[in-house]
Amino acid sequence: MESFHMRWAKIARLNTAAIAFVGLFTSMYMLYEYVTGGEIVCALVSGCEVVRASGWAWPLGIPLPLFGVLFYLAVFFWLVIRATTPTPRWFLMLGRINIVLGFLISILLTFVEWLDIKQFCFWCLVSAGCSALIFILMFFDRVPREQEGRSTQELRNYFITLLLFLVIGTPMFLWLTNYLHNG
Repeated sequence: MESFHMRWAKIARLNTAAIAFVGLFTSMYMLYEYVTGGEIVCALVSGCEVVRASGWAWPLGIPLPLFGVLFYLAVFFWLVIRATTPTPRWFLMLGRINIVLGFLISILLTFVEWLDIKQFCFWCLVSAGCSALIFILMFFDRVPREQEGRSTQELRNYFITLLLFLVIGTPMFLWLTNYLHNG
């Protein structure tokens, strides 16, 4: 029988996967707009274009949202690998370091928007919120080492989450990038 802590850890990981897909969506949308030069649809605030025009938006000539895409993909694949194989301690630590770094960088960038740019980007705030939630959920993911890996139910849940992301995210992405730009 599964303990309360095990169930809670699985719920935390499933929520982490879902939140990673929201963050991935925001990062992919921003990356698309950065690379194509399209107008960013900015909700609730009006600083998306100002943030993109800042010197912080292209570190080393690389569009900043690319790092967000890589971060959220790494979180998701880390979860999938954990569910399919017994993972060594270093791998678990590597995933947690990724989460902590992603969270700290998003805090830094939010402060940059506030104090340096003096404008906020809606999509950046959503991404920062996603990284903060993933960081918090990391603390609920305490699984005894002998019970890690080989969870087909957990993998199935991640697959369903991925399908939902594709079914909801794809039309939404197309709507944001095409319909809103074309009238």
